[in-house]
Amino acid sequence: MSLIVLPTAIVISTPLNCNYCQTINNTHLCGDHTNTLPDPKLNWKWVTKECTLNGSVSPFMLYFPYILLLMAFTLFILEKFFKKSFKNSSKLENLYTIYMNIKSQTDPREEGHGNDIQRKLIEATENLKNSGTFFRSYVFKTILELAVSTFFITIIFLFLLPSLQEEDTIYCRLHSKFWYECAGHPRQFYLIILYITTTITSAYISCNLYNLVWLVTPSLGSLSSFMSNYSRIMKAEDESQCSTVVNVYYDNRDLRLLLDFFSISSGIAPALAILAAVDQDYLLALKPSILSVSQTDSRVKLSFQAPNSIEYKSLTKMPKIDVKIIAEMVSSTEDNFDLLSDDGNDAIDIDITSDQIFYKTFPVIKNRTYNLLVSLVINGEVVSQDKKIVKTDK
Repeated sequence: MSLIVLPTAIVISTPLNCNYCQTINNTHLCGDHTNTLPDPKLNWKWVTKECTLNGSVSPFMLYFPYILLLMAFTLFILEKFFKKSFKNSSKLENLYTIYMNIKSQTDPREEGHGNDIQRKLIEATENLKNSGTFFRSYVFKTILELAVSTFFITIIFLFLLPSLQEEDTIYCRLHSKFWYECAGHPRQFYLIILYITTTITSAYISCNLYNLVWLVTPSLGSLSSFMSNYSRIMKAEDESQCSTVVNVYYDNRDLRLLLDFFSISSGIAPALAILAAVDQDYLLALKPSILSVSQTDSRVKLSFQAPNSIEYKSLTKMPKIDVKIIAEMVSSTEDNFDLLSDDGNDAIDIDITSDQIFYKTFPVIKNRTYNLLVSLVINGEVVSQDKKIVKTDK
């Protein structure tokens, strides 16, 4: 808004046109501002400039574009100061690095880069674990921006709005004797811009208030609400056992806040995948197991077992959470890439036992190396995975 009204700044180039207050047929055209002396014929350019700067024009009207610019610039500087001083962008980059490395780890085509991916994942995870300033700095930024924006809205209602609701005619007194009436200032235009600015500032204050309530009431977030229900179901399954993922999530406020932000844009499943990467015990608790692999002619029979942990069982009871275990066989060579999934026609479902042991049979080509992948998938996102390399007979 400030950039729109900046070219109309009265202090740069006055738009005023002034006329000597006259009395015609005993009618005072300027109301109570009457002249008893004849028109002194002062230079009109000097009159307009003097009436602009001698206090006749309200200082809030005079510097209105710069006041708006100062408000916007102050909030911009606060945001930049928050990012630079607390280096919070690095925390978000670490979170994104963890997620991308998880995606790379579960992609069979990235098998040759496994060591490098694992190294990056460990580095990013440790950096995120050791961080401790993101939550405090975000709360500080929210409170500070809320205070500054509230101060600005107070200035608007106490000073700017009353000054812009005055009459269109400005009365100016020169040499303590001569009254002039001046017009031409963009009062109505400034008033419309001020209404828009007030609306935007009020919305900004509302957003900061919501952020503050959201920070002090974590259950408002989708992931926080999920974790609250998840921990309650795990306690109902076994009161004596406390999952490490609950401690990791609730004990590290930085990680919790970052994951809450991440879940807003990406969903709960990717956030759980990051939690599993940060907490290796939770990752093992959700990891399916390949039990055995056998080959008969041109088929490979795979047996695997679902996790038997409290974390997994509780996860399957969560509403709006789709938990699947998917078996895949991947043939990866230099000139071809084949993927056989249990969701397709290439895989044959043989049996599912009462012990959550699954059997799958895949057609294979002889004398080729395959990667067997058994993945725990939550809402379409791979969270944990067991792998095994199989070389078929000639």
